[in-house]
Amino acid sequence: MGLSLKDRMKRKIKRKEVPAPGEIRININACDGCGRCVMICPEDVFSLREISEQEIEEMPFLGRMKVKIKRKNKSFTAQPEKCTRCSLCENKCHEQAIRIGYN
Repeated sequence: MGLSLKDRMKRKIKRKEVPAPGEIRININACDGCGRCVMICPEDVFSLREISEQEIEEMPFLGRMKVKIKRKNKSFTAQPEKCTRCSLCENKCHEQAIRIGYN
């Protein structure tokens, strides 16, 4: 059985929450693994990795469909401590999957 409208709205609101200062949040369901964040980041904060079948199974329906249509690669923060909060990645992400918490 699917989620109720109320539960789906709660999820949407939760996804839009502002990250804590200094935190980099990547919405794995929204990320399509294009690698733009990896290419644009001057500090090499991001990296791509192939997600496992178990991670795919745990994703909501739309996330699983995106993996099937696009690719299994997803962005993750390999070196978050190097982030200077320049927001290049956040602005370049066409899926709006990256959120940065500013001090």
